[in-house]
Amino acid sequence: VRSAARTWALPPSTEAGSFGQLHIAGRIGPVGSPKLSSYDVDPDYFDVMGISVAEGHLFSDDSPMLDVVIDERFAAAFWPDASALGAQFQIGGADRPSRDFYHVVGVTREMRTDTQLTPEGNPVFVVYQRIKPKSHPLAFVVKVTDERAMAAIASTARSTGPRLRVLTDTVDLRYARLYGDTRLAAAITGAFGVLAWVIATAGIFAVMAFLVAVPLDGWLSER
Repeated sequence: VRSAARTWALPPSTEAGSFGQLHIAGRIGPVGSPKLSSYDVDPDYFDVMGISVAEGHLFSDDSPMLDVVIDERFAAAFWPDASALGAQFQIGGADRPSRDFYHVVGVTREMRTDTQLTPEGNPVFVVYQRIKPKSHPLAFVVKVTDERAMAAIASTARSTGPRLRVLTDTVDLRYARLYGDTRLAAAITGAFGVLAWVIATAGIFAVMAFLVAVPLDGWLSER
């Protein structure tokens, strides 16, 4: 194991997220209703996942719980003409006006998320928040030198509790399953396209072969 970190939701985070109106401190009224793909993580999560910082800094173990790190797509969408660092925002409707504001301390490079767009065509943005000490369910992201080490990791985890249920997976496989239906549809469409090209090519070849084998003048006189 090269590094490890806790997280509430594993990427791609299809089950964790926030909906609602976005309220930015200093602006009158909501500025939109985006979908936020939320990741509650340890500070070491960014190193494990290879997520680099474009601006600002990451949170630490003693950072306030409302400090968050956002991705650059989120920053560009709602702070296009200024830095998002230091900005404060909340997600929610008019029924939760007293909810505390999140404080942006860092902006990461754009990372692939569950999907780039919601089924309605709205963009999906990423927000990272420090995980609570006793968050459940609990998962770990682990960077290993070899995928064969996954079996040893699972065995070690099970040894800490006989009834512990341990599931292991790779990030690549999780994304492959997420986009499996799309890739299958693309493969089927491509196969039909190739088939149509073969049939068209065969038809053109047959016509050309016929014209070469039978003189055109003789064929017309017979008709």
